[in-house]
Amino acid sequence: MQDNKLKNLARIYPAVLIRYEDGTQTTISIEWYEQNSSSVEFLRYALIFLFKDGSKAEEYFSSEQDMYEALQSFFDKLQSLKK
Repeated sequence: MQDNKLKNLARIYPAVLIRYEDGTQTTISIEWYEQNSSSVEFLRYALIFLFKDGSKAEEYFSSEQDMYEALQSFFDKLQSLKK
């Protein structure tokens, strides 16, 4: 992600991309998934980026560990931009 986009970041949160029985796909909180996992299909982990201008970006991961490593990397990059 570009530095100028990171500077306009309002929020990052981890999520899960799921598919409902009717085929609809959406991202939901990990907590919601843990409580409702029997009624939906897990597809992959995601980081959701919300920006100050109202835009949104999503990045997907095959494992929870990869997602949290990427989250740490984004956090480290944000910290370096503050300097």
